[in-house]
Amino acid sequence: MTVSVETSQELDAADVVAAPHEKATAADADAHAAASVSDASAAPDVICEAVKAAAEENDIPIGFFVRLLWQESRFKATEVSSAGARGIAQFMPQTAVEVGLQDPFDPLQAIPASAKFLRKLHNQFGNLGLAAAAYNAGGGRIEKWLSRRSTLPNETRAYVKIITGHKAEAWIDEESTVYMPTDLPHKAPCEGVGGLSRQDQVATINVDLTPSASAMVRKAEADEVEDKKSAAVRKLRVAASSVARRVRAAASKAKARVVLLAARKSGKKSAVRLASASSGRKSSRL
Repeated sequence: MTVSVETSQELDAADVVAAPHEKATAADADAHAAASVSDASAAPDVICEAVKAAAEENDIPIGFFVRLLWQESRFKATEVSSAGARGIAQFMPQTAVEVGLQDPFDPLQAIPASAKFLRKLHNQFGNLGLAAAAYNAGGGRIEKWLSRRSTLPNETRAYVKIITGHKAEAWIDEESTVYMPTDLPHKAPCEGVGGLSRQDQVATINVDLTPSASAMVRKAEADEVEDKKSAAVRKLRVAASSVARRVRAAASKAKARVVLLAARKSGKKSAVRLASASSGRKSSRL
């Protein structure tokens, strides 16, 4: 998954993040896998403890954090996505530099960096659902989505639903409550660590938005109302114009009928006068 920290003004730079020359090659990943001694599969207990510590340090629910990492890489420290995202937390090269991560293939570095990044996104938008969306699609894209200046990618929609159990729209319904599953995905490690379990677990989360995120949503809603009003006014104007045209056409037809009837009546009178005059002349000659 592409991880980005761009603002709305930096969204266009997302293409640079995923540029072909920055993508890791399969050979790079294989070489690193062979040399690395920090593969998650080699020390799952250490990895799980690192997840627990990072989640606690950044005030991120451990169940949410594990579900996100599992969705990202299935806890594979040497994972490289088709877009070039690397490691257990799937950092893009540029984002790794921005967050100060030296080796995204080292889970003991990547896990704390991922939790810290999620906390940053949470602070930017106000809740876990939008933080997950931004982790996948980039903060700038989420800002545009909140402002209704762009749509949310289907991949991101599915990502948020898998991790949080709710659609992305549920996470912008301010002051509502969501019940977020925090149980371990099937086959995910770390059962028993920090209270993690594969048994059904649900966290009650109040949906909050930061003032800036709330302002984006409220403005977008107000703009939508105004757009609907403007559309209704335009529709009424079109209808009124159509009615006016029909009225004018009917009036024109009525006027034409009046003129025609008047002409017919005038013609009949003239014919009667002519006939009467002709009859009078004939009588005088007799």
